[in-house]
Amino acid sequence: AIPCTDDPYFGEIASSMVGEYYFFEGEEYTRDKEKLEKAFTLFEKSAEQGNDISLYYLGIMYLDGLHVRKDILIAKDYFEQSAELDNADAQLQLGIIYGDPGFIDTFFGKLTLDYENALYWFKRAAENEYPDAVTAYNVHVMYFNGWGVGKNSDVAEEWLKLSAELGNSVAIDEWNMLVAEKRQD
Repeated sequence: AIPCTDDPYFGEIASSMVGEYYFFEGEEYTRDKEKLEKAFTLFEKSAEQGNDISLYYLGIMYLDGLHVRKDILIAKDYFEQSAELDNADAQLQLGIIYGDPGFIDTFFGKLTLDYENALYWFKRAAENEYPDAVTAYNVHVMYFNGWGVGKNSDVAEEWLKLSAELGNSVAIDEWNMLVAEKRQD
């Protein structure tokens, strides 16, 4: 046992932080089986106490099959628990799970497209100011195409502008093209 993780007050946070220490190697997830086992155990301990970060990482572990059997439904459950605690990363993952046809095809028969839920989670993540503005861009795409919501180019444009302002390179390119087109008209 790691002493700081048993503390009644700080244990949840300490377990999550120490779990992250074992889970990452630089910017990537470790592939070391012993480290993954330790990370999983610590994330479980912290998640039982309602830690949104640990719940998110457990979702990632099930999504990618790290230390556990790959299982999208268990991953989705962990992401939902984390997302309800306002974890923007989990909210983004749920938007992808519900709204990406490629994702659905990967797990044929277990999930169905649900653009309304995808839009809901993308918006929640964007409202949490997801750092790289990916979710703001995804909300733009949903309104632009009318997926899960009525097609609305004005609202789509607002989300595109927000995503560009937050630094999303794809959104910046699209925004610049849109502004150039409007100037020509």
